[in-house]
Parts: sequence; C-alpha cells; structure tokens
Amino acid sequence: MTEQYNDDIVAYDARAQALLVDAFGKGESSSEPTDVCVRILGRKPAHPVHAVNLYFSDVAEDVLKDTPGLGRPEVMKLVSARWKSASKEERQVYLDRHKALMDRYNIDYVAYDVRKHALLKDAIRKLGLA
Repeated sequence: MTEQYNDDIVAYDARAQALLVDAFGKGESSSEPTDVCVRILGRKPAHPVHAVNLYFSDVAEDVLKDTPGLGRPEVMKLVSARWKSASKEERQVYLDRHKALMDRYNIDYVAYDVRKHALLKDAIRKLGLA
C-alpha cells in the first residue's frame, strides 16, 4: 500500500510540473520542468539533520585534534561511542536543537505546499481545465 501511495505522489508531482510549465512557460534560461518549478515555487525545504548528526558536527573536530591521523571511519566510531556514553542532559541539548529544526522545517514545508497548490489552481484556471 505504501509503495502505491509513493508512486501516486511521484505521478502527481510529474503532472503538477507539466501543468505549471504549460501554464507559465519554460522561461528563457531553462527547459527542464523541475527548473521551472523551482523558479516559480522556490526550493522544496530540505529535511533537517538528526540530533546525532548535529552532535557529530560539533564533536568530530575535537576527536580529530585528540587523535590525529585517524581516518573517517575511525572518527565516526569514536564519535558514536561518545554519543552512546553521553549523559541524558548532553543528548537532550542536541535533541532540542533537532526538534527546533524540525518545527521550522514543518512550517516551511506547509508554506511550500500551500504555494504549490495555489499555483496549480492558477495553472488549471489559466489553461481552461477548471
């Protein structure tokens, strides 16, 4: 069921891109429907990184300073071990940062989705399909 739902979403997005291109034109600099949609809608918000990735970006530099010459896999293992042994309070700082990023992402995504549906309505009206 989930696979069919995902296929329906992809098909909907393809139809939406085609409608927007037909209604608003391709513009001078681009012939790709996705480029047109980005120009019209703006970029789709990127999903924020998880708390452990925020921790990694803060701690990896310290690990490299403490143990020079280690490769990326070894650094990742050390940081992972530090994350697992971190206190609940220390982890909570990163979980809170992740939650704040997710809240912002959800707001941005809703705004993006609203713009997309409003433009699709305009495109349908403009093409006389409504």
